[in-house]
Amino acid sequence: GNQNPGASGSVSFSVTVNTPLNNGTILTNTGVITDGSGISKNSTVTNPVVSSHDLQITKTVTPAGSVAPDQVLTYTLNWGVTGNETATLVTIRDAIPANTTYVGGSCSNGCAGPDPLVWSLGDRAPGASGSVSFRVTVNNPLNNGTQLVNTGLIADATGLTKTSTVTNPVVSSHD
Repeated sequence: GNQNPGASGSVSFSVTVNTPLNNGTILTNTGVITDGSGISKNSTVTNPVVSSHDLQITKTVTPAGSVAPDQVLTYTLNWGVTGNETATLVTIRDAIPANTTYVGGSCSNGCAGPDPLVWSLGDRAPGASGSVSFRVTVNNPLNNGTQLVNTGLIADATGLTKTSTVTNPVVSSHD
């Protein structure tokens, strides 16, 4: 409508920002007012997005607890991404534990190897999760009380890294 000189007012609205959006993404909005004679004025505001993500990894071993030489162990790494930003170039790495031998072909979900085993998961949005696994055989002979320690890690292109470790004591005897 028509406005007299010196009149003022405001218009407001709300938007919902898409998720996930990478931290630092700039949201730009420009408002324009035009009169009937074609005179226009505009105003632009920018807002940076503040977002983040986190990585989780939990390692389990079957069987848990004491193990014996020649026994097969299955290591499973459950992973996830949380937050409101995509995790880029996510990888899982796991070295074959000392005093064990990798069971050829036991690596699930397309890993590269042989030591460490590496799963390239690519870019993962918040809410993504899954698991990977592999098997080893406990070496024989092996001294009673030897500790089999295995640590897996998940990392992304930002350098964010999380680890998870499991330990099995070896029970053995001499004949």
